[in-house]
Amino acid sequence: MIEDTINKAILHVANSVEENTKNKQAIFDQRELAKYLDTNTNTLKKYYIYEPDFPVIKQGDKLVYPRKKVDEWIDDHTQTYEDIM
Repeated sequence: MIEDTINKAILHVANSVEENTKNKQAIFDQRELAKYLDTNTNTLKKYYIYEPDFPVIKQGDKLVYPRKKVDEWIDDHTQTYEDIM
């Protein structure tokens, strides 16, 4: 009985994670990227998109940012507290 409840809960969480992963936006414009990173566009420009190695794609006259590459860039540039102090 408890096992069934636990299995149902695990299945529910797994299905939610799968659904959220499918619905993730693949490409962002600046406004969407700022929202994704929970910041504003001024901070985004100051600390992220003007970095020489920040991932960007030019689509016509528009610059867009691939979510997967942005996530990788953040992982690569994340420091520990000890690293910055």
